[in-house]
Amino acid sequence: PPPATYAHAMALDPETTNSTVAYVMGGFAGGIQSHVTRISLPSDLCRLWTNKDKCRSFLGCSYCAVISESGNSTSYCYSNSRGAISDPCRGLEGTHKTNNGV
Repeated sequence: PPPATYAHAMALDPETTNSTVAYVMGGFAGGIQSHVTRISLPSDLCRLWTNKDKCRSFLGCSYCAVISESGNSTSYCYSNSRGAISDPCRGLEGTHKTNNGV
C-alpha cells in the first residue's frame, strides 16, 4: 500500500467495463509524493458491506436475508436506487427479511 499521506488527487475512469476504476495520485507527507494507486470499485458499492447494521448506516443501501427450511441464512446488502430488479433475495425460497434503506 502507499504511504500514509493527505491532499491526494483522484480521477475516475469512465471507460472501464466491468467495474469503476478510481486512480488516487500523489499526496503530501512532509514532502510531495509521486505514487499512483488504482482502486477497482464494484458496480454496487452497497455490496461492500456484509452485516445489517453497517449496510443500513449508508444512504441508498437496503438489506435482505433469506432463511431456508434447513436454517441456512444468506444475506445481502444492495443499492435500493435500482428498484426491485436488483433485490438479490427476490426469487429465493425461504423466509425473507427485508430492511429497506432510506
